[in-house]
Amino acid sequence: MNFQQKHLPENIRFLNSSPTLSEKTVPRQLLNSHMMPAERLGVLIVSKGRLRFIWEDTGEIIDVIPGYPVIIEAERLHHLELCGPVSFCVKFYEFHDDPISAGK
Repeated sequence: MNFQQKHLPENIRFLNSSPTLSEKTVPRQLLNSHMMPAERLGVLIVSKGRLRFIWEDTGEIIDVIPGYPVIIEAERLHHLELCGPVSFCVKFYEFHDDPISAGK
C-alpha cells in the first residue's frame, strides 16, 4: 500500500468538516476531477474501509485507510476511487498569518 507521509503545516486554522460519507452517499463530484480552492487544505479521513486518492497531475495513487489520512493540497486536481464499503469525511482548513510571527 502507498500511504502519504505529509503533516499539516502549523499556520492553518480549522474551518469545518464534511458530514460522514459512505460509498452510498459520496457526492459524485468527489469521484471526478476537482480541486481544493486556493489558500485551503483538506484532510481526508477514513474511519472504516478504504479509498484510493489520485493526484491527477502525477498519477500518484495513495491508499487511504483508518489511521492513514491524506492531506489535500490546494489547486491540485484529484479524485477518489471507491474500493468497497467505506466511511469517511474531509476536514477543511485555511492558511492564516500568525500575528506573533508577523511582528518579528
